[in-house]
Amino acid sequence: MSTEQPDGQDPRTSRMTAAERSAEITAAARALALEDGLTALTQRGVAERAGVASSLVAHYQPSMEALIAETFRSIAHDEIIEVFGHIAVQRDPVLALRVLIVTLLDGGRDDVDLVWTDAFSMARRFPALGAEVLRQTQAWHDRFTAMLQRVAVDPPLSDEAADRIAAQFLGMLDGLNAHAAIGHLAGRVNVELIARALEPELGLPAGSLSG
Repeated sequence: MSTEQPDGQDPRTSRMTAAERSAEITAAARALALEDGLTALTQRGVAERAGVASSLVAHYQPSMEALIAETFRSIAHDEIIEVFGHIAVQRDPVLALRVLIVTLLDGGRDDVDLVWTDAFSMARRFPALGAEVLRQTQAWHDRFTAMLQRVAVDPPLSDEAADRIAAQFLGMLDGLNAHAAIGHLAGRVNVELIARALEPELGLPAGSLSG
């Protein structure tokens, strides 16, 4: 008796529960986004990555816009937890900020940077994604603001100044990473650019954030 499935799937994977199948498709979308960017998230692309029929993706993820937004949210959320967990061991706030800058600009996170770059360009066409990009950007802004206030203590930064510098930091970070994605500057050069812009704003000696 043949065990071949109507959709050509492996009979072992066809026995997945609905929750397992949904998780498999979600994981495939995440892996695909990290490899090829959010623009690769189509029903066919996700189906090929998961090794299932496109109809199954449509069944478990009837809204590709929702899947794109959730995939971005998952990647962006995990990034912020990972990055700030990495620098939490640094007791010196200046050193922690230096490590943060290097971590975000040394070229070691190109996969996540591509996801962010795609998210910015796609946000206008996908409202759910746009709302999530705004939420995740605000989360980074809030983290940066708190961090900058720990760095600049003599004299201390006002809330208004910290908010302005955090916005400047984010804008430069996103712009430089977008440029790096097309091969225009990268790595250490971008670290220096950010460091030199932030040092005078925070009252730090030259080289404090890039040494």
